[in-house]
Amino acid sequence: DSGQLWRLVTPMLLHFGWMHIVFNLLWVWEIGRKIEWTCGARWLLPLVLLSSISASLTQYFMSGANLFGGMSGVVFGLLGFAFVWSQLLPARTIGLPRGIYIFMLVFLVIGFSGAFDLLQLGSLANGAHLGGLIGGVALGALAVAFTKLSERIRQP
Repeated sequence: DSGQLWRLVTPMLLHFGWMHIVFNLLWVWEIGRKIEWTCGARWLLPLVLLSSISASLTQYFMSGANLFGGMSGVVFGLLGFAFVWSQLLPARTIGLPRGIYIFMLVFLVIGFSGAFDLLQLGSLANGAHLGGLIGGVALGALAVAFTKLSERIRQP
């Protein structure tokens, strides 16, 4: 509200315990490196930033100015990007197993159900997860459109 725009990206740098950061960074490493290998590094940095911003904005609009942190919004952004890219360019798939998409979407639904809170496993930034996913899907669609357009222009 007061113009502190850096707060849109800093939550991805905050973690609440070593397990939190380890699991988030393992997902970033696993999915992010596949995106980098397949699509190039030029899409990875914008993807991380857009996912972080969309995760933070969605969390803010859903929950207000509460403390939250972690890279999970970015992880969901990577997941959304990988899914869209792989579906629309199957010859150049990111290569994530279908089970990972299913697991993460089930995790998202369970998070919104309130089950983690009910079991006292801690609160999740569900808005950040959803916002990151939406940002990743959007950039994935843009990346595919740009890639297809570039390939069409290069062909005589």
